Amino acid sequence: MRRRLASSVVIRRESNCHRRSRAVATRRKKARTELAGYYAHIEATDRAIGRLVREVAEPNTLVVITSVHGDMHGAHGLFRKGWPHEESVRVPLIVSGAGGEKRGAQSDLVSLVDLGRLSLEWAGVERATPPPTLQRISMPSVVELPWQCDRPWSGVRTASRKLVLNDDGSPWLFFDLENDPGETTNLVNEPLRRDELAAWCERARASG
Repeated sequence: MRRRLASSVVIRRESNCHRRSRAVATRRKKARTELAGYYAHIEATDRAIGRLVREVAEPNTLVVITSVHGDMHGAHGLFRKGWPHEESVRVPLIVSGAGGEKRGAQSDLVSLVDLGRLSLEWAGVERATPPPTLQRISMPSVVELPWQCDRPWSGVRTASRKLVLNDDGSPWLFFDLENDPGETTNLVNEPLRRDELAAWCERARASG
């Protein structure tokens, strides 16, 4: 009886390992396929934007290029949008001024909701204001689609930290972006970060 039981356990373990291997292979194939199409689309979009900028290169004209959301494309083993990871929540924001003046890249925190205020600043209607040091992020609803994020969430992000809360306010993800920009280690259950996590939870609630 013991030998048969042991044999059954080994077979079950091998079967589980085989299923996991197949799942990983499927995700890798899906990611490669998506990224090939994505990069081709980016190249075509880049060319179209270049033509647009050349056509509207008039005095006192600004061209602003941005996007609504990112996409996981297999990062962290995830796909589609709605996830709180950097690949999904970060989007490009490129501003081209009259005469093609180049000012380089900036790492200030900015959100699409800031575009109205920024547009008035660029037009000289309002004074420039210091960029925020803390930015709220959220996905208040769930779209039931394959691979889509499976829960609503909210959170806060700075240049060095990101905290993501479940819909009930409990912490889901906590990342040290300064030392872990790839978000490979979730610090929610890290004992040495308990006090820091509690302080960030309080900060997130106060910012809401």
